[in-house]
Amino acid sequence: MSTITNANEPAVSWPAAERSRRSGRFLNSEDRVRFWTYLSIAAIAIPAAVLLFVGVVAGLPAPSGEIESGVRIGGYQVGTGGWAQTETELQTSLQSYLNEPIILQLGERTQHVSPAELGISFDMDATFEKAINVGRGGFIEGSRERFIARTSGLDVRPVVTYDADQFFQTLTSISSGVVAAPVNASFGVEGNTLVVIPSENGLGINSGEAALLLKEAAGDFNHGPIEIPTVAIIPDITTAQLEAVFDDANRLAGQPLRLFDSGVTWQLPPAELTSFLRYENNAVSLNMLAIEHRVGTLASSINTVARNAAVEHAGDGTFRITAGVDERTLDLPATMAAIEDALASNQHDVVLVVKEQSPTLTADRLQPLHQQISDIMARGMLVTWPEGDQWLNPADYASTFILNEIEGTISVDRERMSALIQPIADGATLPATGLRWIGGGFVTTENSDPGRAIDVPATVSVAVEGALNASPVVPLVIAAAPDPAQTAGDIKLPDLLATATTYYGSSGTNRRINVEVGAAAVDGMLIPPGATFSFNEAIGGSATLDDGYQMGFGIITGADGVPQTVPSVAGGICLVSTTVFQAAFWAGAEITNRNWHLYWIPDYGEGLGGLKGLDATVDSDWDLDFNFVNTTDQWMAIRSWTDGAYHTVELWGTSQGWTIEVADPVISSVVAADKETIHREESPEVQ
Repeated sequence: MSTITNANEPAVSWPAAERSRRSGRFLNSEDRVRFWTYLSIAAIAIPAAVLLFVGVVAGLPAPSGEIESGVRIGGYQVGTGGWAQTETELQTSLQSYLNEPIILQLGERTQHVSPAELGISFDMDATFEKAINVGRGGFIEGSRERFIARTSGLDVRPVVTYDADQFFQTLTSISSGVVAAPVNASFGVEGNTLVVIPSENGLGINSGEAALLLKEAAGDFNHGPIEIPTVAIIPDITTAQLEAVFDDANRLAGQPLRLFDSGVTWQLPPAELTSFLRYENNAVSLNMLAIEHRVGTLASSINTVARNAAVEHAGDGTFRITAGVDERTLDLPATMAAIEDALASNQHDVVLVVKEQSPTLTADRLQPLHQQISDIMARGMLVTWPEGDQWLNPADYASTFILNEIEGTISVDRERMSALIQPIADGATLPATGLRWIGGGFVTTENSDPGRAIDVPATVSVAVEGALNASPVVPLVIAAAPDPAQTAGDIKLPDLLATATTYYGSSGTNRRINVEVGAAAVDGMLIPPGATFSFNEAIGGSATLDDGYQMGFGIITGADGVPQTVPSVAGGICLVSTTVFQAAFWAGAEITNRNWHLYWIPDYGEGLGGLKGLDATVDSDWDLDFNFVNTTDQWMAIRSWTDGAYHTVELWGTSQGWTIEVADPVISSVVAADKETIHREESPEVQ
């Protein structure tokens, strides 16, 4: 009998036969042992039989180096034809997938991009190894794989790899506009009120998880859409963090920082101060280095270099005292300490700390010197010479003085004083006259004048002494003038530059006299370097009967415009000017003034140097002159003489190596003389 006991109920028992009726047939203990024995044998035998069946069906693994029959890669059966036959077509198929766009879902935006652009590729060697290992594992797993491959076929996923750098770059490029960096909370100013500008979470892409998803998709040849996982990026400084320290920030930057110096105010407004706020370790403070840099920029407006008081020329001949300037330097370290102390006390008004130092010279100390120079300028300076006098220009005169404010003394710049006196001395100088080069030597004539020279250095000494000792009238110091002949030592005339001759032997008596007197007048004439020769000046400025000239004939334009030959004092002297012109012409001198005759005189073209067109008429009464310039840096001289038939002129100087080439003259508009008409006119002036 069996018993189940319950403490609350009476025990109930059933006879063995009764249990048999209620629960069916019961096994005795031996039967139960046999039953469980048979059942255990069956549990072992049946799987073994199944495995035996599978093993029989699966058979042995494929030969070494061959892929199991029924294995597929990307839909291509490779087990029967072998890898070598399938690889090319398989690779083309796989590459086709890599080049086709897949759909990526980036937040709310859809993006099309090919796996190849993402750096994804298939590892064909690894894929081959994976395929060839099918059915080659342990007995059970290997048999199962061979059974599946041989009965229904077995798909092998290709091995996917990717270029991490290319993947990241492409993903970054296509996610532009979707991902966003977090924005830290910051302080700002609206109007004049400090506010907290809220922070913003950023949005990023989980590139590692995205890579796994895309590799998985590539292994399944999946074209998407594939949702790229994103992740929220929390900013470093949140709105709540700044709101917790807002009161401290408002105390530091909520009102302007005003800086004062000598009546000038600079202001750092809240907007600028706010830019200097920084949040660290759950606290807010001002970046004092940034404020120091900002305050340091005020130094250019504050710092001044000490400048002594000075006595200066006002530019109009008067002098004035300019006040000195104190040296002022912004003491930046002390100023920053004052700013920090003020802010710590919730004060925003700070007086800048500036170091000051007075100059060495003050205006009071320069009063005596100013009075002295003012007295000198009040007297001025008058320069005199025998024929006149001239006051120095006050402004120019003032510029000659040198003031030493330290020692309180006045001196004179001799070079500047000399520059003022030199033009006056030049005007009072009278050049020596009458020096001639005759017979190869320098001589003076009865009309020679030594002239007058001014000793400028001696005059400057007198002027300096007079300026400093209240003697404002300064006479020019006249230098002793030497004999004009003694000044010719530096004149060198080594070369004959040109020669010209003109015939006058058939002339009447008066014309011959005029030619010979004029020729003698120009003989020995000296032309300094750069000077201009004047024929009229060479013969004394005029040609009169008192000078030894006779009445001759000259050519004028008649009332009807026709040239006429008329009586004229010194008529024929144009032959002399023409000969001088021809010599100067062939010497290469620069001809600056030449007038031709109203008709051509044949004798002018016949002699040495003569050429049709080379003539020069002169007449001081009609302001007709002949001029040429000595353009060399050496002296020139004219030799001129007559022999009763020819007038000869030589031009001497220093050869410049010039060659004078002249084309033949071109004669046009010839008017023939009227040989039939004879005009006669009696004149008592012609004898």
